[in-house]
Amino acid sequence: MFRISLTTILFLIAVPLANGATSLHDFTLRDIDGNTVSLGEFKGKVVLVVNTASQCGFALQLADLQELYEQYRSQEFEIIAVPSNDFGGAEPGGEQAIKKVCQGRFGARYLLTEKTEVAGDKITPLFKFLTAEGPPELRGEIKFNFEKFLIGKDGQVLARFGSFTNPLSYHLREELESALKDK
Repeated sequence: MFRISLTTILFLIAVPLANGATSLHDFTLRDIDGNTVSLGEFKGKVVLVVNTASQCGFALQLADLQELYEQYRSQEFEIIAVPSNDFGGAEPGGEQAIKKVCQGRFGARYLLTEKTEVAGDKITPLFKFLTAEGPPELRGEIKFNFEKFLIGKDGQVLARFGSFTNPLSYHLREELESALKDK
């Protein structure tokens, strides 16, 4: 029997979409250096949005994300890594410390944003959208670091993968390749 908790129901009802956003392309954010980035720039591209934490046990996925990015970026694919300290205090440093680890140690060359809230009372509008949109089975609060949201060329949530799903896994790449083929 399928059961939904009252907390989940209240979360889904109480999470209004920011500024009437209807797709990923309606958002702006700041990159790790503080520059404003319009996600409208990603129209027509497939995007993987990942909440990251450079001191987390899953941090090796930062290098795997880079490998995935190198494999598919010529096919209109982008990655947006969003550092967060929401789970286990695994992102305690500031932007320059995060940048040093992600780019220096793990070779990350995809879009890295400033540190932000991806869960709880201070959840950012982008993550409100990601956790409230898409098919019902993809909705709900983020549970831990390195959850991944696959976004189609139209800016809609297509798939969601948990922390244990490696970016290079067959399942994730299969979904990514299918999204890349969509016109």
